[in-house]
Amino acid sequence: MNLNQTILDNTVRDYLIVVGVMMVTLMVNKYLSASINRLIYAVFRKLSDENRFRDFQVYVLNSMQWLLVLLVLVFAVEKLHFPKAWNITLFGTTLFRIVHTIKWVVVLTAFLQVLLNINRFVSTVMMERARQHGWKTQEQLIPFFRDITRVAVFLLYFLILLGVVFKLNITSVLAGLGIGGLAVAFAAQESIKDLFGSITIFFDKPFSVGDIVNINGVEGTVEAIGFRSTRIRTYDQTFVTVPNKRMIEANVDNLSQRDRRRARTLLRLSFQSPPETLQSLVADLRRYFETHEHFGQYPCFISVDDFSEYGIVVKIVYFIPVLDPDRHDQLKGEANLKILELVAAHRLRFAERSWSDNV
Repeated sequence: MNLNQTILDNTVRDYLIVVGVMMVTLMVNKYLSASINRLIYAVFRKLSDENRFRDFQVYVLNSMQWLLVLLVLVFAVEKLHFPKAWNITLFGTTLFRIVHTIKWVVVLTAFLQVLLNINRFVSTVMMERARQHGWKTQEQLIPFFRDITRVAVFLLYFLILLGVVFKLNITSVLAGLGIGGLAVAFAAQESIKDLFGSITIFFDKPFSVGDIVNINGVEGTVEAIGFRSTRIRTYDQTFVTVPNKRMIEANVDNLSQRDRRRARTLLRLSFQSPPETLQSLVADLRRYFETHEHFGQYPCFISVDDFSEYGIVVKIVYFIPVLDPDRHDQLKGEANLKILELVAAHRLRFAERSWSDNV
């Protein structure tokens, strides 16, 4: 084979060099990518108390390998001469210009993917660290800054694409955007409202991730506060996304901030109940709640409250410390059983149409 033979304006030797470079790149790509990743990871090493390089590889290795292959391919092909026979024009643009543009668009997109994966890794590690140390403020801010960083990366990507690859005048483009700014602002006004809602949440701190809230009838646990919306897991295990713009005007009830929960029970007893027996029942009920390990931490209110058409109303109001939901329901059940036990011990009867109202 004559290595100096010319095919499409390039010698066979040139083609073999390109193929050889690509073969070598494919053979060492994994190790080279891992080495580059190790250098990059060194910048973020202090984000975690543990060595998370393996996790970093999971996030970044594949995209880094693709980026290196594309870069080597581009620079290797750059050493070849573009065939004159292919010097044709399509849609007013030369084929060389089209190929050159596609080439760098692909490379920039691969680089964008690497940056986005690094952003995902950093935000994930910081979120885990915030949860381990109980840093609720940081846990709330991390998703917001993650989204802001993603937007900044995409903006930089498009500016480089327009200015470097498509050779557009960025100043003119920005001026054009200024002319159409009103239209853009009008179209994006909902997103802008969401942004201000996010800022309100971060500075006023009406709630944090993990809090139980009630926002205009939507009640559940806050799982994430993002750039545009807040995600709430309801008691039915549904996932509700509330736009942050609603936070500016909504009545946000942070149920996690309370130190106790109020319980109210109404007993309707028979009109044949002796007054002295009712008085004894009230005293025993008050003694039970005042001496209880949990209920006794707060005042209770027990009295013969009213006379209804169905019987004598004994009102019981007490407070339960904020505990996990299962323990709360257990204590409330214990209180109800004790109430029934005391009513039976005093030989009192419920009215024929009696009911209990627990709040």
